[in-house]
Amino acid sequence: MESDAQEQSLQQQCLAQAGQIQTQKDKLSNNLSLAQGSATSLEQLLQQTKQAITDNLAQQDKTRSELHELEMRQADTERQIGATRTRLAARRAAYEDFIRQSYKYQPNLLEYLVSSDGLSDFVGRLAALTQIRNFGNDLIAKIRAEQSRLNDEQDQLRNDHQTALKKQDDLAKAQRDLVDAEVKAAAVLVALNDSIGAAQNELNAADSQSAELVAKIVAEQIARQNELIQQANDAAWAAAQAWLASNNATYVNSTGHSKKYPMIWAAQKGVISQGFGPTDFTMEPPGFGAPHFHTGVDVAAQSGTPIFAADDGVVATAETSMLGNQIVGYGRHVIIAHHNGVMTLYGHLDGYIVKPGDRVTQGQLIGVMGSTGMSTGPHLHFEVRVNNVPTDPSPYLPPFGPNDFKG
Repeated sequence: MESDAQEQSLQQQCLAQAGQIQTQKDKLSNNLSLAQGSATSLEQLLQQTKQAITDNLAQQDKTRSELHELEMRQADTERQIGATRTRLAARRAAYEDFIRQSYKYQPNLLEYLVSSDGLSDFVGRLAALTQIRNFGNDLIAKIRAEQSRLNDEQDQLRNDHQTALKKQDDLAKAQRDLVDAEVKAAAVLVALNDSIGAAQNELNAADSQSAELVAKIVAEQIARQNELIQQANDAAWAAAQAWLASNNATYVNSTGHSKKYPMIWAAQKGVISQGFGPTDFTMEPPGFGAPHFHTGVDVAAQSGTPIFAADDGVVATAETSMLGNQIVGYGRHVIIAHHNGVMTLYGHLDGYIVKPGDRVTQGQLIGVMGSTGMSTGPHLHFEVRVNNVPTDPSPYLPPFGPNDFKG
């Protein structure tokens, strides 16, 4: 009887330990999915960054050609200006000599006019002299006008040259930023993949270890993964910013923009299911000193709810985070860049209708709500970053939202 009780107690202990191990495995498995989603998104953004580097180099070649052409035109214009000045000086000297001769031999000219045969001949001779003098005046005026035109052209060429030089400098800086972003993202991706591999190995070995050891290993793995996930997110946003810099994005200022608020609600119907800040939801990575931090605002509503651009801007990313055939991470998502280093993300969309490089205006439809990626149900994950730092969206938005208020 005592033996049966001991055996039953041992079985209960084994079951309890197995349950504890499974709990830890579930924790690591959930965090592993988040890490895999981050790695996949980072891989896509690395490809985008590589393409941006190629595009940037092509733009630099084009700008160098533009600069060469401008410099050739500047040299040609300067030669024309020099020739025109020489011609003007010669014409002015000849004309001034003509005027001096006219006054010097004015009596002879008077005699020449008086000796004309009749009134008609007199008028003809006077008109001829007047025409000669007017022709000289007109010729000098034309040469002066030509010189003025060439001077204006030279000023314009000089301005164009300065603009092209600035563009060249901006492209060179953007290229350095792109390469830097590529190197950092690649390093994070290698570390993240190593961490994912290690976590998978630990999952496979967990059943043969003690619950205490599994808990310790899982805690260490999750802490390492969370750190790398945060770095991956930062690298992804940095890559998007570098892409924008390389593509010389220009922003529109919509006429229908809110006069009172910087942004409007991207989802104008629904309820806030999770706010910005520390959270108990273990799927969220750490941030700002908290073990789990939600970097945006979640708005829950029905799938298909329209999603609008919160502000005027340029689409930096429109993609789907995939792992094999599985949509992970932010799922289908869009990142829009705005003025002054502000960027917004729209995550877990069912679909989007914009592409990188598109200029959008506040209130423009960009997609519809869904539940793609690491999502527990239909909702929008709306995130604001300022200079790549997650920021509470609330101060940017109309109060008492979600709503369609602009003001």
